[in-house]
Amino acid sequence: MKSDTPQTKSAVSFRLQRIFDEGHLIPTKYQGYFQEMGVLYGKWECLWCKYVWWALSPAECRDCGSLLLRYAEVGLTNLDWLISGHADGWIKSIGPDALIEIKSVGTGTVRIEAPTLFAEHDGNLEGIWKDLSRPFYTHVKQGQLYLRVLNATRDDAPQSIVFLYESKLSQDAKEFHVPYNTSITDPIIENCL
Repeated sequence: MKSDTPQTKSAVSFRLQRIFDEGHLIPTKYQGYFQEMGVLYGKWECLWCKYVWWALSPAECRDCGSLLLRYAEVGLTNLDWLISGHADGWIKSIGPDALIEIKSVGTGTVRIEAPTLFAEHDGNLEGIWKDLSRPFYTHVKQGQLYLRVLNATRDDAPQSIVFLYESKLSQDAKEFHVPYNTSITDPIIENCL
């Protein structure tokens, strides 16, 4: 029997794979906006010569002049804590520097991250979105850990993170500014040590 649904060799369903793919595409879209604004700082890779460097929204490769660039985000590594990862971006030149973390928000996200809010609105994403007034705590912990690692390794590290949330239902966006707060990550760092 022939199916209209594309087949994958993945261990996850095609539907779940599309959810993951969309979650990766949304940050890429916003990174493109910030690059066009000239405010996106981080690691860049030339897709032609493979040169990698840190820069603020370059127009071309510093090494070969190619225009084929990929934003490699903001690498975060602290070998003493055995922590490694990457933030979605670092914004410069429009106020104080800030890391950015970009998240898509759907009913599944809210059901897991804010079950009370989910129940109050009976799972209705429009109502949930309207009442969403702060980032989810797991995202705050993630962002604070990113800030902690970066502040431990760079003197010029940002002192805040901005969470950009995009509604999966309407593509509406919300932003939440969160200042750097080491008390949130102290227990995590203690466990790492």
